[in-house]
Amino acid sequence: MSVSRQMSVSRQMSFLLISRSFHSELLQYNFLPLDPAAFGSPDISKLSDDETDLEPVFQQEECLDESQDFEEDPNCDLSPELLRMVEHEEKQILPHKESVEVEFKDVFAWSYQDMPGLGTDIVVHKLPIKENCKPVQQKLRRMRPDVLLKIKEEVKKQFDADFLQVVKYSEWVANIVPVPKKDGKVRMCVDYRDLNKASPKDNFPLPHIDSLVDNTAKQSFFSFMDGFSGYNQIRMHQNDMEKTTFVTPWGTFCYKVMPFGLKNAGATYQRAMVTLFHDMMHKEIEVYVDDMIAKSLTEEEHVEVLRKLFLRLRKFQLKLNPAKCTFGVTSGKLLGFIVSEKGIEVDPDKVKAIQDLLPPRTPKEVRGFLGRLNYIARFISQLTEKCDPIFRLLKKRNPGEWNEECQEAFDKI
Repeated sequence: MSVSRQMSVSRQMSFLLISRSFHSELLQYNFLPLDPAAFGSPDISKLSDDETDLEPVFQQEECLDESQDFEEDPNCDLSPELLRMVEHEEKQILPHKESVEVEFKDVFAWSYQDMPGLGTDIVVHKLPIKENCKPVQQKLRRMRPDVLLKIKEEVKKQFDADFLQVVKYSEWVANIVPVPKKDGKVRMCVDYRDLNKASPKDNFPLPHIDSLVDNTAKQSFFSFMDGFSGYNQIRMHQNDMEKTTFVTPWGTFCYKVMPFGLKNAGATYQRAMVTLFHDMMHKEIEVYVDDMIAKSLTEEEHVEVLRKLFLRLRKFQLKLNPAKCTFGVTSGKLLGFIVSEKGIEVDPDKVKAIQDLLPPRTPKEVRGFLGRLNYIARFISQLTEKCDPIFRLLKKRNPGEWNEECQEAFDKI
């Protein structure tokens, strides 16, 4: 099933013509998923011509073969949230079309340079440390030369975007964890596990996914929007920047913006969204961290909701990712579910992933399987009872052997 069932061309045009002043604002996007190939321009990895050199070590080098692959460090397990964000950031960024006069084009970011970030009077990310927790300085890990060059390219790009600064004598030092992308490039993550262990949990709640999906379903029109490099739009607190220090063969750097991988980054971002959109949430929009969904029963109402949302985004300089925005659709995927006027449906891709799983053989695999079942729990009656033979494998004083009863329950599910 496709990402969203798009409106017909005639319906799109009628939707746009409802408000003539708004017609030019959204005509550029045509209420369809944007196609990077349509413009034939480079993605975000190619920054503006006025980039400044960091140091001689960042001088231009021969391009790498992007099809090269590499193995991840087995000692650097990434958190599920970080992996979700990594997957979430895979799409190409569209080029900026200067010739198009669109009133609200400034609410979209086309590169890091278009992203000034939220004001520090609204939100900053702090990193308090628990008492008696000593700083940890990780030693530089070995990586393959081709991976190091890709990491070097990404560090330069972030430095030129003013995301990083050089730091010396930092008490906290972490290593880079290279995560391969589908296009052969590398996403630079940082192993903040030691820092996260020393940080107290921020108890600001994230929305319940079931409630958010329920609030969105049974509307007639939807617009799905995504923040541009969302976490990086929030600044780090001045006193906590050096705690984010990471080490490379070319020096040590720390983040001036909130990086991916920090324990409370999601809570900080959600708190900022509540601050900006509390009067619209659960009525005109739903927000889950950097995912925003505008919803309405009529086309006219949807135009007004988008106008109100865009004005708010402009006011606080929060930028959207045009490659991940879809406007005026009648159904779409939301946090793993398909929402539409009909209600909530299960995502066939998620179901297929569960169906393709091999029977679990270890306690860790059993927990992973049961965790995946949480997604479809609302669609299967008496799921807990059906899973009882598998649940018993995790009980103490249980031999934990996968028997015929477990296999029968697995096949039935």
